[in-house]
Amino acid sequence: MPSPLKVKAEARKLVATRAQIALQVNVQPAFIEQVVAGPAKFYGEMTIPKANGELRTINPPKKPLRAAQRALLRVLYQRLRIPSYLHGGIPRRSIFSHASLHVGHTMVATLDVKSFFPSTTRRHVEPVFVTAGIVGEALEDALALTMLDDSLPQGSPTSCLLANLAFVPVDQKFLRLCKHKSLNYSRYVDDIAISGDYEFLELKGPFVNFIREGDYEAAPKKVIFRSSGKRQVVTGLVVNEKLRPTSEFIGELKHNIRLCLKFGPETVAIYEGVEVGELKARLSGRVGHVAQCDPRLGRRLRGLMCGVRWVGSASTSRRTTPLRPRTAVTS
Repeated sequence: MPSPLKVKAEARKLVATRAQIALQVNVQPAFIEQVVAGPAKFYGEMTIPKANGELRTINPPKKPLRAAQRALLRVLYQRLRIPSYLHGGIPRRSIFSHASLHVGHTMVATLDVKSFFPSTTRRHVEPVFVTAGIVGEALEDALALTMLDDSLPQGSPTSCLLANLAFVPVDQKFLRLCKHKSLNYSRYVDDIAISGDYEFLELKGPFVNFIREGDYEAAPKKVIFRSSGKRQVVTGLVVNEKLRPTSEFIGELKHNIRLCLKFGPETVAIYEGVEVGELKARLSGRVGHVAQCDPRLGRRLRGLMCGVRWVGSASTSRRTTPLRPRTAVTS
């Protein structure tokens, strides 16, 4: 079955050998050999508190692998076209571009893909690389460079894009039905949003089945259909009449800024799988949106942001939950 992903001309230049993939990601073939032999040695461990007080432990890649993954991320962007309905982790797209598509509609439905990164396995990711023209020995190496224990590790620069693109076959099922039913569809990483100018609650079953058929699972408590008489929320933003942040959105934003103050932005950026500049732009955009709705609160949040050491961060010395390596990287 042909891939629903669309490719750029660059994807016609196949990358098939270890030497070729090593050149693409700016490493020596010997480095890839080490990763293939023992990928766990190239990941650390980080624990950061969530907004609800619980702790989340993730395994971000160490610097040499993280650099290779960032290079591979650029390769994927050069070779693949990103569907317009994807908004999470995509340059120049955001929770605002995602939620704005669903403002002012009779009904808004939201669904959450449970454990999105851990549920995305080789079976899902391999077609993405093949469509990008990465095949043969290079395909095996690309999978080793980006996956840990047959899933996408949170904190890796490549995980968000690979998960986004791996889910595209499921998106296509949603899109076909939504087009037939005159509904709007968009996705922000694992958050799906659908809206229309009539009630479509009878589609709940098919929507949940689409996710299940892709070997994923919808989080049962996060399958929500709301009419315009109730508060309609998409990724923390009320969309009934205009975009308006919820108290949960503001609480999460404050929490993330305080994490930057406590642990340093470099640590938080690693946790999010982005670079510090991307993290700053993301938080600044969200603060700006809050300021439009509540100027006084916006000023307070900007004041918090000013306390973060974005340049020359001393995050390494200020971590209270340090990045703990499993094993030393061999040279």
